[in-house]
Amino acid sequence: MDAYDALMRDGFVVVRQAIAPALVEDINERIARFKQRNPKSVSRNLDDHKRLYRIVNLHLVVDAMTRLLTDNPAIDVCDRFLGEPTTLYTSLYYERGSEQSLHRDTPVFCTSPGERYMGVWTALDAVDDSNGPLRVVPRSHLLPPIDVQALRRKVFGDGPVSAMSPEGWTAYQDAVARQCEEAGLQPQAVHVQPGDVIVWHPQLFHGGPRTRRPALAAAWSCT
Repeated sequence: MDAYDALMRDGFVVVRQAIAPALVEDINERIARFKQRNPKSVSRNLDDHKRLYRIVNLHLVVDAMTRLLTDNPAIDVCDRFLGEPTTLYTSLYYERGSEQSLHRDTPVFCTSPGERYMGVWTALDAVDDSNGPLRVVPRSHLLPPIDVQALRRKVFGDGPVSAMSPEGWTAYQDAVARQCEEAGLQPQAVHVQPGDVIVWHPQLFHGGPRTRRPALAAAWSCT
């Protein structure tokens, strides 16, 4: 089974060693130099353990990071899914796991037509259960669509809805979680090595556990 078929079956695929070791090393070194040269900016974005967390679009100042897109054969999976060449929408950089609850991204990455984006997670360090792996619910992308209009009426009635409503977000994610439970779908951790790339479907239910030690990763949203 090729990578695209695995994506469509499971909702995600790991492309092992998609990024060359020399490129991983070079990008890690460049990020380290950027941090040394910009201590004031970096210090404002450190957590309690001196780790960067959820840095948006770091590739704009460490431009070599764009090679994680251009020199990445895993992007072929995205090209095939989208039916055209992939473009970068945004990036996130983590030095520890995301620690996000299981969720779908579709309420915030809303495209027209729908599902015109993908998640791409590139490991710049080894990641296992100790340092915040991506957690996925295999085949959750195949669940029936959530009736968002019925959900809207249940949560908000006929009143206005904020574009960034936490109540709407929580209700939607809870509805997906119930579907997963009813279908007997269970989350699993995805362990990766430096240079491995995870690509996931827009409808995949995913998240990250609490972390005990640092890990380096770049996550890309591609359209």
